[in-house]
Amino acid sequence: MALSDWDIWKPNTTLTLDATWYKSSPTSVKLASTGTTGRGGLISRRANVQLVPEGEIRFWVKKVINSQPAFSFRNQSPLGSGQCENCYLLKGYATTWQLSRVVNGSPTVIGTMGTCPSNGEEGHYRCVFWNGENLSGVAALAVSLYQENTASEWVLQGTLYDTVNMWRDSTINRMGIGFSGGSGNSLQFDDTELWTPTA
Repeated sequence: MALSDWDIWKPNTTLTLDATWYKSSPTSVKLASTGTTGRGGLISRRANVQLVPEGEIRFWVKKVINSQPAFSFRNQSPLGSGQCENCYLLKGYATTWQLSRVVNGSPTVIGTMGTCPSNGEEGHYRCVFWNGENLSGVAALAVSLYQENTASEWVLQGTLYDTVNMWRDSTINRMGIGFSGGSGNSLQFDDTELWTPTA
């Protein structure tokens, strides 16, 4: 994909194509904070991944310095806008991934699961989200996180449920990736894949 395939949101953040680390040559996407706090997002513009209430996002990420990579899904930004103010975010913190429902920029934490890369480390992750039921049989948005191990196998890191199931019937529901971090923080994404249900 090219940068033209994405709507870009990057307050206090630079976005560059970087050749120092990548999984597919010649570059990866590097997001870096330019202030005390930086936030950024790339939301897909591709026609075949609009209106996706259930789907999957995969990416390779390298955490350079104290940064927080994120999956963004059921994103309510209209085409032409890349904001992450109304969406679900599965964000990697210091040691775990945290799922939040973000409404008008205010996050409500659903829970935590899995482990995320430490500084200088990389990892291959996939986030799968669908309309299902929680462990009590209540209708809910279900979100599973997987990490690829050294044997190239996807290992389930956990599953979280949100019975609010926000934006289930929205006519927008876009997908993308996100970043946040403090002064000097940065990370790199490569080989990002957006999947829609096949049946």
